[in-house]
Amino acid sequence: MITPQLFTELTAVVRIVLLTVAFVFAVVAARGYSDAPWGAVLRPLPVAILALATSVATLLVDVSETTAQVVTVAVWTVGVGAVALSTYRFVDLVAERGDR
Repeated sequence: MITPQLFTELTAVVRIVLLTVAFVFAVVAARGYSDAPWGAVLRPLPVAILALATSVATLLVDVSETTAQVVTVAVWTVGVGAVALSTYRFVDLVAERGDR
């Protein structure tokens, strides 16, 4: 029988695996487009994905709830900052293209 704790741990492992695959694809995309204008937009995305994976990993590590919350808030702050930077660069890129 699957207990709620086991279910939480299994779904956390699945999320970490999926985020790891997404991280690899994001790194490949960022490196592949490094010379293109889109490279600047894609560069922060691996950081955001890694932050999400770290946040999920706090469910699997045996630490106090306070420590897990502090780590989660810190990595989410980094992740949101990376997404905000990527969004800013995207809007800047699109706005430049519109002026031409």
